[in-house]
Amino acid sequence: MWSYNVARSLVREAGLKLIPDRVPKSDKDVFEIAESYVRARPAGARCVVKLHTMLTASPDVIVIRNKRDIRDRLYSYFQFMKVNFDEESIGKAVSRSLEMDAHYDRWPAGRILNIPYESIGTDSSALICRIAEFAGLPAPDAQTLEDIDFRFSRQQVRKQIAELENRVFDAAGRVRHQADPETVVEVFGRARAFDPASGFQSGHVSDYRPGDWQRLWTDRQRQMVDDAIREAQGRRETCDG
Repeated sequence: MWSYNVARSLVREAGLKLIPDRVPKSDKDVFEIAESYVRARPAGARCVVKLHTMLTASPDVIVIRNKRDIRDRLYSYFQFMKVNFDEESIGKAVSRSLEMDAHYDRWPAGRILNIPYESIGTDSSALICRIAEFAGLPAPDAQTLEDIDFRFSRQQVRKQIAELENRVFDAAGRVRHQADPETVVEVFGRARAFDPASGFQSGHVSDYRPGDWQRLWTDRQRQMVDDAIREAQGRRETCDG
């Protein structure tokens, strides 16, 4: 979400029309918007979308990819999505994650920017400049750089989400009758506050740090993940061979 919002902000700062202006809630809407943009090729506009899927390499597409340790990704996925942490779910998530890694490892080098996830918290200003350069956008001046860096810092996003949740939910955790439907999204039957300007939603920011899975998972959970990774890697090696 950080890289996505940084790219969107840089497009606006460059004086270009940002497509879409509001963040879509579904991948279906995202694909429709992106396809429409590619067909129309509007002048003075840039399309920035976020997807968790394998795109086909094209001269019309560049990719900004956050690279993260698979176990950190898995922990984040299961905590955010609130799905069952069992062998079947872990196996599917691991296979999908490794497949995605392999796909984007083969992506044309000049069309992808790989960002180590950990560096977002340690070198954010330099990354903002790298994203601008990669996307062919003007380098932000010092004030713009500071503003973007502050706006999407962990502390600021956490504050924004908390304020949004107070507007969306009552004290009992129910969606308020007067809540704007645009600010609510349902994930697996659970309502979450959703910011249509950024796409951030309830649960997007936590105190998790790289490697915390080692203390947060039980021995049994760690073993299930290890087994799933080993099995998925074995299947990939067999197919590649």
